[in-house]
Parts: sequence; C-alpha cells; structure tokens
Amino acid sequence: GMQLLQYVDGNIEKAEINMHIGEVYVKQGNWQKNEKYASISLSLLGETLYKNEILLTILTIKEFTVQLLHRIFPFIFIRKVKLAKRRKYEKILENYLTLGRNYWYANIKKYTYTIIRSINIGESKLGNSGTLAEFLSLYALMFANLGFFKLALYYSDRAIEMSQASQAQYAEAIARMLKGYQLSYMGRYDDAYECLKASNKIMSQIGEVREYANTICGMALYHYYNSDYDNFMYFNNKVIEVGDRYKNINAQHIAYAQLGLVYIEIGKFEECSEVANTLLTLS
Repeated sequence: GMQLLQYVDGNIEKAEINMHIGEVYVKQGNWQKNEKYASISLSLLGETLYKNEILLTILTIKEFTVQLLHRIFPFIFIRKVKLAKRRKYEKILENYLTLGRNYWYANIKKYTYTIIRSINIGESKLGNSGTLAEFLSLYALMFANLGFFKLALYYSDRAIEMSQASQAQYAEAIARMLKGYQLSYMGRYDDAYECLKASNKIMSQIGEVREYANTICGMALYHYYNSDYDNFMYFNNKVIEVGDRYKNINAQHIAYAQLGLVYIEIGKFEECSEVANTLLTLS
C-alpha cells in the first residue's frame, strides 16, 4: 500500500489507499494506527478528524441540530436522487464506518460525533444505501445504551428497511444483530434471540466471518440469561473458536469474560482463574 502511493496522483485514489492501510491495522487490533491513516485519508477528501474534546462536543451539538432539521424538513435536506460525484462522499463514509466501530470500544465522544456526522452526510449527499443503513444501526445502538429504547428500535427498524430496499445483505445482518442486542438490553430475550438468529443466517449465507462471531456471542448470552449453562458453553466456545480463527479479538474478550462469570456462578473458581490468565494474554 505505501509503495502504491508514489504512483497515484488523485486525492480520492490516495485517500482510498490510506483507508485500506488503516483497515489492515484494524484486523491487527491496532486502533491508533487505524485512526492515523483514516485521518490522512479523510484530510485528502476535505474532511477533518477532530480530536479536541471541547471542539468535538460543540461540533456534535451542531450535527445533532442538522439531524433534527433533517427529521423536521426532510423534503429540503434529504437527498432523493444520488449525486453524480458521489465517490468522495462514499469514501468519507467508509472511513467513518471503520472509525465508528472502533470508537464504540474506545471513545464515546468521538463515536457520537462520527455517527451523527456520517448520517448527515449520507442523507444530504448520497441518499439511501447499505452504508447509511449501517450508520443508522450504530445510531440506534447509541440510543439503546442511553436507555432511549423506543428511539433505538425506531432507528434499528429504519436500518433494516433501508438495507432491504438497497439489497445490502451485510447491512441487514448488522442491523438485525444490533437490534438483537438492543432487545436483550430491554429484557426481551426471545425477540432478541430471533433477531440474532436471522442475522447469523444472513452472515452464513454471504460468508461474513468477523461479525459472525458477534451474533453467536449474543446467542450465548441468551442462554446465560436463561441459566441454560450447557447451551451457553456450546455457543460461547464457538465464539472463542470463530474469534480465534478470524482474529475477532473483541468477540474473544467478551466470550472469555462471560465464561469467567459463569464459572464464578457455578463455583468453578480454578477454571475462572485460568480464564482470567487467558484474558490477560489476549490483552
């Protein structure tokens, strides 16, 4: 990737190469390097990746206001016809999508700004798409975490409908998976399990390997909530196996943490200590 940059002239092409270099670091679990290359990519596309927390707060309020205007006056702000010059905005959203997933684990202020900014760009510049549907899913997750479950389900359902209309199966699978987690937060475990199963099925059909582990992780949690430890162990071990095979470190961390918790509940303290040591080596 680095060697290719010297042979490329256009900013969009250079931005795309930097974006892909950043994505390689995501697979290695190196979020700092990913952010560095995403920042270079975005600057080549005329977009700034802000790091100052006070500025981020001000800009997030601004983007929330824009989003509110989109909801109140959709006929003015929401694009129905896709732009001819849309590649630049697609690349901006691709960068933000990778960053948004990372920020969920690392920095909630950056996450909030990134998601709302991206939805506003998607709605005003590109129109409905699978990518916009993914951002709506992440937006829904934010509301679920804040306890605004009606809003969370509203945006989840919008994401599912948009991904189906755009024939974007991956985006639909993500939307159903995240809706499953939201329903789980609400205590609607049976509905959550059905959503996760539907997501898991789509991911199997399209050959998605990284997020596949996250659907199984949610299914394992369902059995944990129902005190069905045998099925929990089956699904949780599957998460560890799939996570290890496809380098989904986050899923592995969650699975081992859940396993440690179950070992405490059933009185297997030595096994819990072993799991804790495994978690430390993974970190």
